[in-house]
Formats: sequence, C-alpha cells, structure tokens
Amino acid sequence: MPHWRFYMTLCAGLSVVACATPATTPQGSPQTAAPTTPAATPESPPTQETTGRSSVGIRAAAPPRQQTPEAEPTAAGEPKALAGMTEAHNQVRKRVGVAPLQWSNELAAYATQWANHLKQRNCALDHRPFRGQFAQKYGENLFLISGAHASASEVVEAWASEAADYNYKKNSCKGMCGHYTQVVWRDTQEVGCALATCGSTEVWVCNYNPPGNFMGKRPY
Repeated sequence: MPHWRFYMTLCAGLSVVACATPATTPQGSPQTAAPTTPAATPESPPTQETTGRSSVGIRAAAPPRQQTPEAEPTAAGEPKALAGMTEAHNQVRKRVGVAPLQWSNELAAYATQWANHLKQRNCALDHRPFRGQFAQKYGENLFLISGAHASASEVVEAWASEAADYNYKKNSCKGMCGHYTQVVWRDTQEVGCALATCGSTEVWVCNYNPPGNFMGKRPY
C-alpha cells in the first residue's frame, strides 16, 4: 500500500528574506507541517508575504514516470509536458469569478531556470530567495511528487484543494491556503511553469505575474 507524505511551507511578514525548508511528516495518512510563521494561531492570514511563494509535496510508492520526447507547444502555448496547466488554473479561477490567466513564455523561462537549479540539487523543494543571483520577483508555487508522476491538472488541484481551509469572510486560513490564494489572485494575469525530474521525482514550478499573496489583501 502506498505511503503518502505531505509537507508545505509559507513565509510570513513583509520583511521575510528566505523561506525555511519544508518539514517532513511521518509516513501514514496525509498530514501537513506547521507553517513557518512566528507564534502561529489556529487561524492565520492566507496572504502572508510580498510575493506568493508556496509549496506542496507528495511522496508515493509507485512506478516512475516514463519519459517522452518533447513535442510542439499546445494551443495555450505550453510545452507538451505541461499540457493543460493554463486551463487547470482558469477552471479554479472561474469558480470564484476572476478573469482567466494567459500563458507567458517569459515566466516559463524564469520557472525553467529555477527548476533546472533545483534539479542540480536533486530536486530539492526550495523557493527562490529574495536576494542574490536567483532573487524572486514573481509569485511562486511549487509541487513535488516522488515515486509517481502527476499531470498539470493534478498539480493545480492539489493547490486548489486548500480552498477548504480558506475563510473568505475573515480572509484567514485554518492550516495552509497560500497556494490556493495565489492561483485565484484577482490581479494576477499571467502564469508560466516548468517541470524538472530527478529519477522518479518530479518538481513543478509555477510563477505568476503580477504576484499575489500580499499582506492584508483579499485574493478576489
């Protein structure tokens, strides 16, 4: 029977310069690690930083993905390996009545740069830093799966599942919902993503422009 492990992280506060490495939870039923926020309370704001950096990881015992050659871009402009990514985002955004996103090759190239960097680090699930050579300038969501493969729609739905923990009236979270709020952030207009593989592990990177998850603002 497959063992699944979930781990997530967000940074809090406008002065944050780095995000802690996600904590690993024990094997068993799905669990989440506590967000890296000081003095966390049962409900905390979902819009926690100046750029929408969030991550989610899944590990499962399953056959590795079969590699396929690259093909022509899809109608949305995505590479074949990321087919459906833009539409998956837009289906989630449609649920809350915000405008669809457009695929951005510029953002995709930016995501690819970081995905390639993570690949060199054995697909570590780390966000771009706020300073230095790889300084972050967009919103960012990450997803990792090991021992199995994911489709673009499965990646986005994993982020979107956090909607269950988001209280729109209070603009607060129970648990983690920063991935979801970035996906549905009203002011975001473009998305670009990349995928890197390390054996049977995949790490997905999506960047968003303009970024979401601003402190004190509602996503829509």
